[in-house]
Amino acid sequence: MNEDKGNLENVGFTAFSSGNLAALHATIVENSNDAIVSKTIDGIVQSWNKSAEEIFGYTAEEIIGKHITILIPQDRLHEEDEIISKLKRKEKIAHYETVRQRKNGELINISVTISPIMDDKGNVIGASKIARDITEKVSTTKEDIAKKERIKKQSGEILEVLLSYVLKDFSQTAPVSEEGDEIDAIAVGLNTLGEELKESIEANQNYIQLLEDLNTNLEKIIANRTDGLRSTSML
Repeated sequence: MNEDKGNLENVGFTAFSSGNLAALHATIVENSNDAIVSKTIDGIVQSWNKSAEEIFGYTAEEIIGKHITILIPQDRLHEEDEIISKLKRKEKIAHYETVRQRKNGELINISVTISPIMDDKGNVIGASKIARDITEKVSTTKEDIAKKERIKKQSGEILEVLLSYVLKDFSQTAPVSEEGDEIDAIAVGLNTLGEELKESIEANQNYIQLLEDLNTNLEKIIANRTDGLRSTSML
């Protein structure tokens, strides 16, 4: 009984190994979340999976037989020549981040890995590409950079105002109402800066703590300064 079971398992394994590997490979490619494309060394598209269709907007029927440059923006056409040169040297290009163009003209950011395809004599005859849409990731990164730049600029402006405020000559103080307006502006700026930092995903926690400590100390300085101004106005 066990012997028969073993024979059946062996028969099944042999059938899977010899007859179904190609079909299994095709299923994996077709159901991958990444665009998987193959092209000749001259750049003619040979295969195109479902994810490639979703990412770039072309169906397999529309693009197979077309040149791969249909996906490349005009200002990046030189990249294809560089890629082909590396492939001819049998070099693999891993996680190359660039911009490509969808069928509707929309530009998207992608990360692509390109490997040479060789014949049984070792000659490069084409390339396989695995591409992933990273537009959302790049957009988020740009937003974070912009936020950090905004925080940096705002920090500098606030600190500059605070420095000029703290170093003012007590004998030449402005009326209390003007000082009050300046204090309000500083407080608003500090609160805004604090919120920007706390909302930033990548904000450094030590920097936030430093800001909070600075805010506490400044509140004491402003309180003392305000008391001094009021005392001076009463004289």
